Amino acid sequence: VTPVVGGVVIVLVAVNLIFIAMPLWHGGEGEAIQGSITGNLVTGAVTIITLLSLMIFGRRSIRLWTPIIGITAGYVTASFFGLLEWTNTSSAPLLGLPTFAWPGLEFNLGLAHAPLFLAFFMAALSSAIESAGNIMIVQKVSRRDKEMSYDLIQSGLYCDCLAKATSAVTGGAPVATYC
Repeated sequence: VTPVVGGVVIVLVAVNLIFIAMPLWHGGEGEAIQGSITGNLVTGAVTIITLLSLMIFGRRSIRLWTPIIGITAGYVTASFFGLLEWTNTSSAPLLGLPTFAWPGLEFNLGLAHAPLFLAFFMAALSSAIESAGNIMIVQKVSRRDKEMSYDLIQSGLYCDCLAKATSAVTGGAPVATYC
């Protein structure tokens, strides 16, 4: 995957997330709106302005901390508008272990499973292209003075594949990388 194709994939992922993010930005849809619309919009605006201003105008050392600073600015703004709800957090145990349950394995595979395999293949291919783009971006940022190393990209894709396979076999959540 060339840097141009990887960049286009990253932009397309971001554009597709807009349709999910916009309703969440103003608090939900219909009767499920949480908090005040003004508070939600101001909180989102403060978060985005903080992120963009630090990424564009911030020093190089600050740019690494931009996501944490942006999230913190969003939390402070949300607490100012009373949008934070801490009841579930305060009642949860500080430490705990998940309950373990084996989901089982299905070995009786037939033609009925073909659409499922096709869907998994398309999702894996899309994820691999997205991961290649993300690995290129990280390499470009962390190694600005060197040429693009496709050996490092291939190593990153191997690690990504191993993480996804381990997650699938153990019944864990899917692994995804986002820059």
